[in-house]
Amino acid sequence: MSFGYLYYDTGSTREVVGVGDSTDIQGRVDKAAEFYDSRQDFDRYLIEYSWRRIQEKSNKGTCLELGSSEGLMTEQLASFFDSVTVVEGNQKNLDLIEGKFSNVTCHGCLFENFETETKFDNIILARVLEHMQEPVALLKSCVNWLKPDGVVHIVVPNAKSLHRLLGVAMGMIAVADELTERDQNVGHLRVYDQDMLKDHIQDSGLKLNHLSGSFVKPLSNSQMLEFDEEVLEGYFKLSDQFGENCAELYATCKI
Repeated sequence: MSFGYLYYDTGSTREVVGVGDSTDIQGRVDKAAEFYDSRQDFDRYLIEYSWRRIQEKSNKGTCLELGSSEGLMTEQLASFFDSVTVVEGNQKNLDLIEGKFSNVTCHGCLFENFETETKFDNIILARVLEHMQEPVALLKSCVNWLKPDGVVHIVVPNAKSLHRLLGVAMGMIAVADELTERDQNVGHLRVYDQDMLKDHIQDSGLKLNHLSGSFVKPLSNSQMLEFDEEVLEGYFKLSDQFGENCAELYATCKI
């Protein structure tokens, strides 16, 4: 990709600070959407398993989804909540969901430009914060969009996932939080660990209520696609025991 990247060691996890073309937020969003389609990737399973975690911790009522991608999560949200408001920055993704669900309202804009006086029972930030140049700023906005008893649901990639640790052991990556070529292609600016996620939540003014994992993923996406769904279900159940080493971290926050 044409993005310029600078790596900064921020302690436990590497982050990327955008330079050159990467400061064009809309450009980054559109380029990532060109490369990535969750419907054709193992991520479609990760979306399903993370939704099952979200559903367990959700309030009924209204929902704000920040970033719909191709709408796999949106479909689940629409079947569960009374109403769903979607904010999606890529027009191609927006076209896939707009008008598809009677209880879904879509806003085609970047998160940074979204404004609303409405407050929601649930806010979904699934695979979003790792793309943000200012993740804490977005979390601070969520404070303003959340009802007093509402819940913010966060899903982020985990640097300590077994498949990343295996990559280090095999010499494929130098450190577990290194941004791989795929990370860069899909627009990731960081890979979280538990400490970084806790810090970003605390800095935003939100209060961490729950932190766990959603799926144990020992191998790469392409390798895991060959597994039977019964085996995948077993890896999902193992996430209760190995939360720190799941593919993704799942957190809930309140005001």
